[in-house]
Amino acid sequence: MFKKLRKRRAEALSDVESSREGIATGMPLPASIAPGTEIQFHPDLIARFNGHHASLRKLLEIVRAHAMDNKFAEAQKSLQSFRNVLSAHLLEENVKLYTYMAKCLVGDPDSEGLITGMKAEMGRIGTGVMHFLNKYRDAGITPFNKAQFLGELDAIGATLAERMEREETSLYSMYMPPDALA
Repeated sequence: MFKKLRKRRAEALSDVESSREGIATGMPLPASIAPGTEIQFHPDLIARFNGHHASLRKLLEIVRAHAMDNKFAEAQKSLQSFRNVLSAHLLEENVKLYTYMAKCLVGDPDSEGLITGMKAEMGRIGTGVMHFLNKYRDAGITPFNKAQFLGELDAIGATLAERMEREETSLYSMYMPPDALA
């Protein structure tokens, strides 16, 4: 299923590039808005999301390094940066990917089920990560809770890494203009 969708995505992105050229010639553009919404297809969205993922991975490494070096104030600052990037990413992903895809895939029960399941799973993961972030924002990172913090950080990091890998290798390949998903 994903191989076929990747091919359709590549073809659709090629069509988008052609349509950009059409702007200069006055040719009509293909519909690029999800049905029943004002959410547009963004050809660079997946590259943007992959950039978010890279930033999140790097920030987790920085947080871990600071905590290991007993630089707890720096770890807190980096953890706040991680929260900011993650919150912005989850919000953008929820609207520009999940809502968009759900509207475009109406009538395709397999794809709808996949999107719905991945959105629900990400909601659960996001809730767990925010609980972790709130816990250490309130309690701080100290010599007394350092080992527990690092253990929880590693668990959160592993969960997010596995999820980001699945998004990058399967889910993101399904993102394409509405007419390509019909």
